[in-house]
Parts: sequence; structure tokens; C-alpha cells
Amino acid sequence: MASRRESSNRQHKFSLLNLSANEIYFEDYAVYCQKQNLKPSNDKLLKISHETVNESKQKGRLKVCSKSLVFVPNDIRQPMIRMTYKLISKVEDSKKNEILLSNSTIISSHQRQNCLIMVCSSITLMNEYGRIEPYTVLYDTYRFIIEFLYTNVEDCISVVGQLYRSSTLTFSEQTMMIESIIQGRLKMLKFDLSQLGDFRERIVFENDAYLIQPLVQNPGKIVLTDQRLYFHSLNNIEEQQTKKYDLSNIVKVTKRRYKFRSIGIEILFSNKKTSSVSENLLTIQSNTLYLVFSNERTCLTFHDLLLKQNNIKLDDVSQDNMTLRWQLGKISNFEYLLYLNDQSQRSFNDLTQYPIFPWVLSDYISNELDLSNPKIYRDLRKPVGALNQERLDRLKARYNESVELEDSERFLYGSFYSNPGFIVYFLVRLYPEFLLCLNGGRFDHSDRLFHSIADTFNSCLSSDSDVKELIPQFYMSNRYNNDDDSENEDGSFLVNIYDIDFGRRHDNTLIGNVILPPWAEDEKDFVFKMREALESDHVSEQLNHWIDLIFGYKQRGVEAISNDNLFHYLTYGVFENGKDNGGDTENIEDWDKRLAFETQVQEFGQVPQQLFDKPHPRKLSKQDLLLSRNVFVVNCQSNPINPLHLVDDTVKSTSSSRSNTLSDPPQIFSNTLDNTNNIENDVNWDMSTIVNDQSNSGEEEQEIGHLESECVCRLHKNAINRIVQHSSLANRVISIADDGFLRTYTYETNKSDYFLNICKRSLTCLFVINVENELKEINSIAFIGSYDQSIYIYNLTNSLLLHTQKIHEDVIVDIYVSSKINSFPCMWTGSWDSSVRLWSLDTLLTIDNENNNCKFLLNNYSNQRLELSHIYEISLDSACTCLNVLEVHDLLAVGCHDSTILLCDLTTGQILKQWNSSSEDYSKIMSIQFHNDGLFLAYLCTTKLALIDIMTGTEVFEHSSSSVKFRSLFYSNNILIIGCNDGSIKLFSMKSSSFLPLSLHICDTAITTIAKHNHNMASDIYDKIYFFGTEDGSIHMYSMRYDNKTHV
Repeated sequence: MASRRESSNRQHKFSLLNLSANEIYFEDYAVYCQKQNLKPSNDKLLKISHETVNESKQKGRLKVCSKSLVFVPNDIRQPMIRMTYKLISKVEDSKKNEILLSNSTIISSHQRQNCLIMVCSSITLMNEYGRIEPYTVLYDTYRFIIEFLYTNVEDCISVVGQLYRSSTLTFSEQTMMIESIIQGRLKMLKFDLSQLGDFRERIVFENDAYLIQPLVQNPGKIVLTDQRLYFHSLNNIEEQQTKKYDLSNIVKVTKRRYKFRSIGIEILFSNKKTSSVSENLLTIQSNTLYLVFSNERTCLTFHDLLLKQNNIKLDDVSQDNMTLRWQLGKISNFEYLLYLNDQSQRSFNDLTQYPIFPWVLSDYISNELDLSNPKIYRDLRKPVGALNQERLDRLKARYNESVELEDSERFLYGSFYSNPGFIVYFLVRLYPEFLLCLNGGRFDHSDRLFHSIADTFNSCLSSDSDVKELIPQFYMSNRYNNDDDSENEDGSFLVNIYDIDFGRRHDNTLIGNVILPPWAEDEKDFVFKMREALESDHVSEQLNHWIDLIFGYKQRGVEAISNDNLFHYLTYGVFENGKDNGGDTENIEDWDKRLAFETQVQEFGQVPQQLFDKPHPRKLSKQDLLLSRNVFVVNCQSNPINPLHLVDDTVKSTSSSRSNTLSDPPQIFSNTLDNTNNIENDVNWDMSTIVNDQSNSGEEEQEIGHLESECVCRLHKNAINRIVQHSSLANRVISIADDGFLRTYTYETNKSDYFLNICKRSLTCLFVINVENELKEINSIAFIGSYDQSIYIYNLTNSLLLHTQKIHEDVIVDIYVSSKINSFPCMWTGSWDSSVRLWSLDTLLTIDNENNNCKFLLNNYSNQRLELSHIYEISLDSACTCLNVLEVHDLLAVGCHDSTILLCDLTTGQILKQWNSSSEDYSKIMSIQFHNDGLFLAYLCTTKLALIDIMTGTEVFEHSSSSVKFRSLFYSNNILIIGCNDGSIKLFSMKSSSFLPLSLHICDTAITTIAKHNHNMASDIYDKIYFFGTEDGSIHMYSMRYDNKTHV
């Protein structure tokens, strides 16, 4: 390795962008270099003759790279000199002994002078006087005498010899050899433990990795400790070869796809200086660490170990429900598009997968811009290539003529809407070194450079090979964000800030700043108005169509063909006989094919990872949000949940939900049960109020009486799982059980009016509501969950099955229906498939808010097929076992099988807080209940009852039982009623924080469910009625009397 004595004196102008794209820099040496221009003669070129033009000897650094040598002089007035190995003809030592690099001949150690002499047929001069300008290529023959100051020339020869030999091979063989050299040097690279920030740090992971930045990949070692992250570069391109990152500064860790392989991790660090989304590219890069590993297993291991470190505190803001937040106007169009790009693997550090933004305007010639005029907008329903019908017809004709190709290999557009060339095209003024790196040290032809907004848009409309979309910089406006941070770009990519000579166009027009539309005063005003257009009502209403094209179901396959959105098959990761192998290049056994594919990706770009396989929902208009009587309408095929889960096979199977037809409903019976099934004490009940068992009373009870048994009724053959009161008939109770039946029982007659054979599997949950039909009649609608993963919706008034649909991949354990969230009818469901989902019921019901009295109206569904549309999903780490809702505070509590409790925002599903039960046996959460004021949350495990202070997350009360196992929980005002497996119940007073001496043995089997009904009889005989469902299928009814009052 080269000496670093002169590190403090070196000029810091050499960049990896001075090399060809993705070329590797290995090491450098302190040298003197003398250049001699050799003119053609009959003499040997190695002999100095009168035709040799000598230049003075210069001091600098010799950079050894994978495809070239670069001399960087200390004098910034002198240009850097790049010598590619392919153009080096001969090498000799100071004794004029020729060195055959192709045969790996090493110079002997007995030489008098420590120097190397090379002859090149062509050289490239770069950055003279530090200027950013096209490189100069000299095609004369030059001899370089390089004298090493602190290193033996043999060390350099051994490295250069290998790299020179690789340049004589084919492209694929050269790439393989360079990769082998890199791996060999990485094996010898050792992390210096003295670089640790704290000697007490413990290393938990160490491996080779590449640091990825635009057009650059830099190999090194990644070291993870329990406190910090270190990247130790293979070279000294940075002033400090080892970079340190505190784990406490990490706010986000994202898996990335690199060249269609899941081998990347991008880490975002907190930035205290600026928080704007309009940060410039260099700021974004300085706040991120993009790492690529050799294989997916190593990448996943690093990811998991990183997240396990205690010092990591990721951003608490959940992004799982960004689609719904966008629909409701909680986030802007710009923020949502950035989110979608991020979720689809797009990164500012990877120009092959740079974030994509749409052209939203079509008028770049008017003097004034009227954002209320729909004619100025681009049609977002069509891809750029289809905006001009004449061009589209030409492309379709070519597509139809390509019969020699397989159907899967045919394409409509040979170019792509986003690739490295297009990115550097737009950013050439701000980052000219990108174009020089990508284009071999030259700017493009003057007529092809980014010159005018109008000309660029017209090219996208007319050229068969130009279908590019825009980049985020077109919408990054400080003025729009009320942010005056000077570090942000704010249209600076449109200005020739470095005064670079880009030449003149064919009409002799000097290329300077980008020519803006007449309606823009300057570059800042341009991006501000572009941002206003992006956030306009017109674009908001149409943006979902563009999302379908770029990130959604129109991206590929039959839909791509029918929507004129089909690109070259390699951009989709299909690379072998039209077969989609998921883009994993490790599946390509032929190295040449693999390299060709990766080269194609590098040059032409990649289709974003598909996020949606159903139409994306539209954004709600301001009128929709302001008019509370409007129904929240969502496309029945849309899936506005976390895009990362939408393309998963499991979720895809859910999105195409299976609905049973109304022609095949479960069998319905209207017969009463035999009296032999009833074991009761005759009692007359008169109920006037209707309350679901899911509802919580708002009254605060100050005292409690004693429970007296009223009757026992055997309704089912198996365990009862839920009891509710009939929503429209005050004297009836409804129950469901493991026998697959729903039964309705009348208190006054002690008989079952009818029962419904819902399905052959166990019924798990039940919710009943009142609705009003077209005749203004009140009907009762029951929502029933089952072991068969389906929801059954019945009209109990006429025993008609309204709808059934498979909505989960496992057992549905809980249901909640509401009309108070966002003014649309919706249903929450929890399942063993580790999810809680929100469904829109707008195809079945509407909401009437007349006189501020919100009520359900039953739709006329006779002429349409009902389908519950998916609004959002909360993904859990284990099976959902129960849920509970506190509507007054928009809170949703979820209990899980792994003892986890989640507190979520009811409207968006955002996880607000998370707790883990400290139960020793880590038993599942059996039941969960809110306190009325929302200050406390009660949960029940098999052996534990606990109260959580919601604000602090502290368990303020905990009771564990080693003798009795708990089974069910019910909250009644200030009392928690616990049902046990031994058939007993326990009562816990929230007010006194203690158990009451009022425990009662109900039966000899487990209490599986508890319900309550308020009673308003004038006789005052019974104040409250409680129902206890048991494992043997019975309902036990008890009344709470106050003749002997006990204070709570």
C-alpha cells in the first residue's frame, strides 16, 4: 500500500467520477512524473531522439485504477493525465529493460533508479486549472518517466501488471478478472481496531460491501458494532479512509434492489441542519449510506443485526398508510410520489433507479399560466409515448411487424422513461461531472443538450426514441415549502452556475441557462409554479392513473400492452428467452449473458418494482373532504395499503377476493328449539334501548349490587364465541358458536325464533347494526366472521344473505363497524394472518348525517355486485387475537398472539404505540378493552390481567394468577369482569384498583364471552342484565340488583 506521508499536501480534486462509470480505484503513490512527446520516427520509440519534446518534471500522485492510471499533479494549474491500459504499448525500467506486463515480468530490485517508464499511444487530460470542461484527448505518442518517492516500484508493477493483462481480455473476461482482483484485495483488507470510537465497542458484523453513489461503486469493509457503523474503504479516495456513523443517528433503514438483485441496504441518518424535502443531491448523499453486498443472505443478515442494536431508534412516523393519508389530503402529491419512489426501490444514489416524477403541464409557451384551465395539463392517463397519436401509430406498426420475436420479448418503446442518460441530461449544469463520466469525458452534441423546457417537452411528444419523464428537482421549491435554506436546489439545476462552455447549437445559439417558459420569471418561479401545478386539483384527480402506469397494474403484462405502456423486456428483469426470473442475475449461469444484462440495466434503466396490482384509488377532492354527508368512495378494486406488501404473493391472493353469490346462501330455519334444550327460570324482559356488546357506556357507575341468576339456556352444541343484543328487537339476544350457527333468542318466551346455518366452520365474531331501507324501515344487519376466512353479511330482518367475501388468509377473530370515521361506512377486521384491515362498506351502505344524527342507509344493491374494497392494512408480527375501538378518541387497540399490544390511529391505521406483555409464559392477548376516558387500556392474557397508562405506556396495575386461567374480559363502566376457564367470574374495580369480593361461580366450563344490556324498566326490579356464554354452548343470564349495595 502506498505511503500516506503527503496526505495533508495532496490536492483534493481527484474524484471517482474522473474515471469511467463504476471503474474501481485501488491505491496511489507519491511520484515525480515527466511527460515526453514522441513524434513518429523510424527509430525505436523507447529511445530518446532529437524529436522528443521534454516537459518539466512534476510532483503528484499516481492513481492505480481498474482500467487506467491517472497522474494527479500537485499543481492545480496542470491537468490530470489519464492513461488507459489498452493504450499503453510498452513499459521499461530505468536501465531501458523492457517489461512485458502481459507476461507478468517484474522489474528486478537491483535497479539504480526507482522509476517506471511507459509509452502510451493516446492520453486524456482532465481538469486543467481545476476547470470543469470536456476532457482533452491527445493522440500523439507519449513516454512517461515515473519516479516513485517512498515506495518500491516493484509494488506498483505487481498491481499494474495484473490490471494490464485484464485489458487484453474480452470485456466479460476483463470484468471477471477485475472482480477477482477486488475480492483478493478485500480479503487482505483489515479493519483497524484503533478506529473504534470506544474501546468497549463490540463488533457484531464485518463483511465486504460496496458503497454506492451516482455512477460510482467503491469497495470496502462494513463493520457493525453495538454503537457505531464503520465503512473502511479499499482506497483513500476520502481524506479519512474509515467513515464512522453513530447508530443513534439512524432514522430509517430500507432494503434496496440493485441491478434487480435484493442485495442493497440504504441507511438514512438524521440531519439537524436541514429538514426540507428539497435538499440538494449532495446533501441527500451525505445523509445516506447505500451499501451493496455480494449476495442476498449476507445483506439480510446485516439488515437484521443492524435493527437489533439497542442504540437504533428509527423514525416513529409510520408510512404504512401513506396512500390513505394522501387520499385524505394529509400529505402532498409531491410527498406521496417520493414515498412511492422510495417503496419501489428508487434511490437518489442509483441513477439506474432514480426517482421518477411526471410531466404534469403541456403548456410551456404561454405568457401566463392559469392553473384552473384543464387544457394546460398533460393527460396523466397516458404514458409519454402515447401522448402523440401519430407517433404512437408508428410505434405500434413497428411492434406489429416484429413477428420474429417472442411475444414476451416484443416492446413498444425501445427507450425508457428514466435512465442514467436522462438523469444527467437534466442535471448537467448542476453536476456536469456526471455527464463527463457517463459520456467518456465529453459533453453531448450541443443540439442534444438540455437547452429549453419547451423544446425538451416537444421532443418527448414527437421523437420515437424520447419518452422520458421528469425528476424530483422540477418540483423542489423552497418558496412552496416556505423554506429559505440556501443549500436546497430550488431550480438551480436550470442555471449554468459554473459558467461552463457547453458550446453553440446549430443556429449559433449559445447554451447557457435553460430557456424557461414565458410564464416563469426565473428558475425559482418556474419550479414554484411547477409545484403548484403538481398539487393542483386537476392533477390530484388524475394522478392515480399515472401511478397505475409507473408503479401499478398497468406497468407490465396485458395491461401494459392495452395501455400502450410496454418497454424493452430487459427493463423488467426478463432476460432469458422471455422468461421472468425475477431479475436475479445470480440465476444466469452464462457469465456473458449476465454481464450483458447488467450492462443493459446500467445503460437503459429499470422498471420500478410493482407496488399495486389493482387500480390505485383517486385522491379525494376538497369537496369530498368538506362535505361530511358525502360517502367515502374508493374503487372496489383498489388496495391503498402499504405498497411493499401489495406485490407479495400472500397479499395478492387477498386482493382478488372471492365472493359467494346470493343464489347459494346458507340454509335458513325458522323453527323454534325444542323445550328440552332450554333450562331456564321463566322471566319477563322488556328492553327499550339497543346497545352492541362492543359499545362502552358513557356513564360512571358509583356503586354495584349483587348478581343473581335469572336463567340458563342451551343454545348451541359447541362453545359460544360472541353474544350481542338484537339491534332492532329489544327483547332478543344473538349468539354465534363453533357449530357454525347464528341463533336468535327471545327473552320473553325463552325460545329461539330462528337460527341460521352460516357455514360449516366455526363462527368467531359478530357485529350488529341498525340500517334504514328505502321504505324507511329499520333492518338489522349482522357482520359475521368465520374460520373459513370469510365475512358473512346478513339482513336479520328478512334472513337474507347480502354478501359473503373472503377477506383474509386465515381465521377472522374480530369485527368492528362504524359510521363515524371520515364520514363513510367502514369495517375493521382482525385475523390470524397477522393483519388488521379496514374495509369500505360504501357498496352496501351509505351515511345519513341529517340533524347530526349519523345513521346507516341500506343501498339498493339489486343491480350491482357487492364488493368490499380494501382501504388500509396494519401488518403485525404475529396473529391478531382481538381488537377494541374507542371512537371518541379515534383509537384502535390490537392484541396479538406474541403478547404484543398495538395502539393505532383508527382513521389511518398508523401505529402510535406498541407494548409487550411482561407475562412470563408469553401467552397471547385474549381480550383488550378501553377505559371510557381513553386514559387506560386493559388487557387479558391466560394468566394475567393488566392496566396500561396509555400516555406513558406504563403498566399501572398487574394481576397474575397461577391457579386460574383467564378466558374473557368485559368492561362495564368502572368494572372489569373477567371470565375464567373454571367457570367462575372475577370483578375488578377500576376506581378502587382492586378485585371485589363478589366473585361468582357460573358453571363448570369456561366462560368464553361476556355481554351486557342496560335495562330501563320503570319497575326497577332489574337494573342491568349480563350474559355469559360458555364452552358447552349455554348462555347464562344474570341481573345486577342494588338492594344490598356495595361501593366500588
